[in-house]
Amino acid sequence: MSCFEGKLHEYPNISIDRFDGDNLNSTVFFLSHCHGDHMVGLDQSEFEIKLQSTFLYCHKITSRLLKALPDYAALSDRIVEKQVNQSFQLHVPGTHDVKEYQVKVTLISAGHCPGSVMFLFEGENGVVLYTGDFRLKKGACPNIGPFHETYSIEKEFSNVKQCPKEFVSVYVDSTFCISEVNAFTTRITCKKTIFNLVGEWLAKHKSNLVHISTKTHYGYEFLMIELSKHFQTKVHVTEKQYDSYRFVPNEIQKYLTTDGNSTCIHMCKVDTVFGNKKALLAPKKPRLNSDVSLYCSLMDNKDSHVLTISPTALYFIKQTKFKPIHWENERWVRVFYSSHSSKDEVHDFLSYLRPRNIYPNVVPVNMGTLEDVRSTLRHLECNKNDSAKGDKCQLTVNVDELKEFIVEERKASCEDEIVSSEFFSSEDVY
Repeated sequence: MSCFEGKLHEYPNISIDRFDGDNLNSTVFFLSHCHGDHMVGLDQSEFEIKLQSTFLYCHKITSRLLKALPDYAALSDRIVEKQVNQSFQLHVPGTHDVKEYQVKVTLISAGHCPGSVMFLFEGENGVVLYTGDFRLKKGACPNIGPFHETYSIEKEFSNVKQCPKEFVSVYVDSTFCISEVNAFTTRITCKKTIFNLVGEWLAKHKSNLVHISTKTHYGYEFLMIELSKHFQTKVHVTEKQYDSYRFVPNEIQKYLTTDGNSTCIHMCKVDTVFGNKKALLAPKKPRLNSDVSLYCSLMDNKDSHVLTISPTALYFIKQTKFKPIHWENERWVRVFYSSHSSKDEVHDFLSYLRPRNIYPNVVPVNMGTLEDVRSTLRHLECNKNDSAKGDKCQLTVNVDELKEFIVEERKASCEDEIVSSEFFSSEDVY
């Protein structure tokens, strides 16, 4: 759960992922993705009035997901859609105590859910990064162009230098910065585990069904698409789930169906709470007895045999011994699946960027305050008297070798990250 209050120390009059209280005094707004804890105040009339004199900037997919939700339809004319890795100059209007100024902004794919991005700000007060919620595998940073002073490969040179920018501050997703579990299994591994469970269950009897019970509405599209392709069947969702994707380009809808009788794989949610902001929160937990209701007519058929699979991370984090799969009973299994970076991944990320200041945005389980979290990350901060670039600026790479490396890394990322179809643009892959 995000604890970020919306403001950057370095760039005033900008608010990110908070749209209430003092943030209403800001003059420019950003939204990193469509999850409820990053949308506080977004549906309130006070913010709607405020937005009449300014704009909300977000990724094009986030914009189109918002437009499909009735609570946010009134904002659509004041949303500015942006794409990743395309920098733009932004004029930030002043207020009575803050002068107007210019800042360069770049959106960077965050790998958390459809449309999720990080925001990179570059101006008079230095280079500042806000990650929102993110998951990047270890070793991803060298392939993220906007993090570097030198990115383009010039044909007339035989080599190129990789020079990370000097970051003043990074506001980082610290959801799983805990000592209990340092490393996570990759999402491709989680996918294979789920495929095996689904395949084995369906093979046992022709009437067997599978329900994938997810915590949030957005963020599991990767599984929807991959399950549909692998088992050559559409995935059942509610009509409101289906309708929520109607403005998204490249149509995820072709992998989905609202006919619960036409498929053996279901990701349908509790329809009674869908359609308002509760839809972004957790659905009702499946019951632990054998009669698991799956919220569609077919699921209530007493002749149906249903296996519920719950992709989750938090449950496993709370356990004393980490195992990526846990059977609650013969009809309900939890599988580890995380769209947030692990402690090792966060440390790798920050070690590469070496910012002068690290500000965690989330208090993990069993930790007291944001300051407590920051104290565990402070050793990754760059000394203010040293260059944040360090020896990395001395790295010289043959251009042909670098090109081949980037191509191979991007191919690997297509399997290792959330991108698996046209629904996730190739520009979002690292």
